[in-house]
Amino acid sequence: LAVLPFSNLTGDPARDYFGDGVSSVLVSQLSEVPGLNVVSRSETASYKGSPKGARQIAKELGAQKVLEGQVMEAGDEVRVEATLVDGETGYVLWSRSLEGTRGEIFRLQDRMAREVVKALSLSLDAAERQRLSRKPTESLEAYDFYLQARSLLDDVDHPEDLDSACELFRKALEIDPDFALAHAGLSEALTATYKRDRDPGVLAEARNRAERALAIDPNLPGAQIALARVDWNTGRREKSILELRRLVALHPELDAAYLELAVSYEEAGDLSKAESSARQAIAIRPDSWYLWNYLGGLLQSQGDYAGAREAYEKAIGTAPSELSWSTQNLAAMETQQGNFAAAIAIYERLPRPIRNPALASNIGSAYFSAGRLGEAEEYFRLALRLQPKHPLWHRNLADLLRRRGDAAGARDEYLKAAQLVAKDLEVNPGQETFQLRRALYLAEAGSCREALPVIRRLEESLQPTATNSWQIAQAYAVCGQR
Repeated sequence: LAVLPFSNLTGDPARDYFGDGVSSVLVSQLSEVPGLNVVSRSETASYKGSPKGARQIAKELGAQKVLEGQVMEAGDEVRVEATLVDGETGYVLWSRSLEGTRGEIFRLQDRMAREVVKALSLSLDAAERQRLSRKPTESLEAYDFYLQARSLLDDVDHPEDLDSACELFRKALEIDPDFALAHAGLSEALTATYKRDRDPGVLAEARNRAERALAIDPNLPGAQIALARVDWNTGRREKSILELRRLVALHPELDAAYLELAVSYEEAGDLSKAESSARQAIAIRPDSWYLWNYLGGLLQSQGDYAGAREAYEKAIGTAPSELSWSTQNLAAMETQQGNFAAAIAIYERLPRPIRNPALASNIGSAYFSAGRLGEAEEYFRLALRLQPKHPLWHRNLADLLRRRGDAAGARDEYLKAAQLVAKDLEVNPGQETFQLRRALYLAEAGSCREALPVIRRLEESLQPTATNSWQIAQAYAVCGQR
């Protein structure tokens, strides 16, 4: 089932969050129904306001059914309309319009969820019915703040909205400190801000919020995933994997949990298990472009270029036309294989302006590899403007400055990259891949006396993957140990 963002019929764009929030809560409710696999919010968010029909959306999302709807507010009165559509035929299977006051919104959502379950010919036992009908909070004001925050957090194209989302989650929790969904949402938002800003301080609170959510509701999948994300960002890889394995045992149809498990295995360096978990997620949702795209990255990192190309092409074939992630990854693989002209040709067809720092960096790398240094510098600096605290963007610019003969400028950028990785090590001191990156950047900055002892130690303990071997080789090379 794909639950699309509900349309706002008030005519006031400032109220868009209410329709988004209603659909978001329905996703959370329906995700816990046995036998029902619900497409994640991150995948449906791009269809907000889309002119595409339900059949096309179902095909692109790999869904059998699509739930679409709209919300109308007039003073204190609320009307929620929803339609369930068969993804293969486009026929309407069920349609309902529910009315009430804003104070009755929980009752309306509960009734809507129950009727959707009934329309899908699924049955619930008493405990499942009770869980489905449980109010997320007793405060309508707290709920309103939560809906606004959730809408901002789900907007992946605007990472600057994370700070506003955090503030709104906090406002909800000031009103209702026992609002489990808001604690889980705040944990998720704080972890995202850490990945954006590299501020280690936020992860302690992210952990506390996820644990608080689980203390209130031990079976809340979103809180379990939020805690797992904090764990693997802070080096607790075994704990992250253990908790996610428990989660998939409880929710065997939750593809998002298998994906998180794959990410944790990947972070731990076990690419075989990461691939297995990713394929389990794909077995649940075989037409998910997002999952095929992730699998492509895993296969590419293992040197299986043919398999990666096949996965990326499957992702491209099912992704919305306006999304180019898989096309970008295919171009990056062309660069990795030395096909620079082919990569640049793909990148030059992408729509402008470029707003994603990783994409800007990848375009810069293709130009750099092709010897087109002016264009490479333009995109490397764009990546830094979009995300100034990412060590790899500084390292890429340093490589370019070194090739141009600007040794002092290159050294400054290598040292900035090393300092930023050192920040990551404050949070996750046992993460050997971070240790390797810092040692490599120090070596490239000319600090070989500090870097080489670390490199020699890591050469003995790190898994002999292609990436690790390549980075160790680079460190030895720049330090003159050919």
